[in-house]
Amino acid sequence: EPERDSAEEALFDAIYPTGRPILGICKGMQVLNVFLGGTLYQDIAAQYLGNAMLHTQAAGRNVATHPITLIPGTPLHTRMGCGTVRVNTFHHQAVWELAPAFKAMATAEDGIIEAVWAEDHPFLWGTQFHPEALDEGTPVSEAVFGAFVEACR
Repeated sequence: EPERDSAEEALFDAIYPTGRPILGICKGMQVLNVFLGGTLYQDIAAQYLGNAMLHTQAAGRNVATHPITLIPGTPLHTRMGCGTVRVNTFHHQAVWELAPAFKAMATAEDGIIEAVWAEDHPFLWGTQFHPEALDEGTPVSEAVFGAFVEACR
């Protein structure tokens, strides 16, 4: 969707330099990575050289179906206080080369990056999974949105 991509890039270019909080979910994380100089797998199944897991679940959007590993020392790991959480998955694209501004916060079992953050920005996070679709009270959703709301204050 070229028109949507252009609009999102213009919005990013306007907001990013201000230091205002930004949270990208799924495609949002992917485009943030591209806007900052990273690349994507356009199709994980066709391009990923590792043993890719299925990143499109049959279960409902609210169901956490696969584990991700939180990287120690990252903000999401610190907020969660654990090393592994379960999330949902609905994508065939993913971060390939991480943008220089980003650091990975979480990965799937196959190595696909599931969450990122920018250390040099007041709040710039991305999640490949959909925390907004998980059941209310899901700890990882509360951690992601809690951090975002705190940054917005």
